[in-house]
Amino acid sequence: MPYKGLESALFAKQWKSLCKKDKPLEEKLIKVMQSILANPNNYDSPLKGDRYLSVKKKAVSEHYRIIYRYCERCIGVHKTICAGCNADECTPNTVIFEEVFHRDEGY
Repeated sequence: MPYKGLESALFAKQWKSLCKKDKPLEEKLIKVMQSILANPNNYDSPLKGDRYLSVKKKAVSEHYRIIYRYCERCIGVHKTICAGCNADECTPNTVIFEEVFHRDEGY
């Protein structure tokens, strides 16, 4: 099943800041995002607390983090599309990229 990607406003802002003058970094992050879209179940770890539906994928020699959620996970946990996915007008094959950051700046 092909997945489509959506970006949050925060993700777009962080992406612009990270990749503004670093084309090689942008290319590497795009490859990771493509692998996420190919198989969103291949994440490194789920987040905890209020963001328990989101998952984390390490990127670029494990120095960067991409935080995302995907509707299949929400449906698996809630047995229905969650409010966040409904607000974003998602379909079951949607991946929502929420954040991207360097690990030293994000934690």
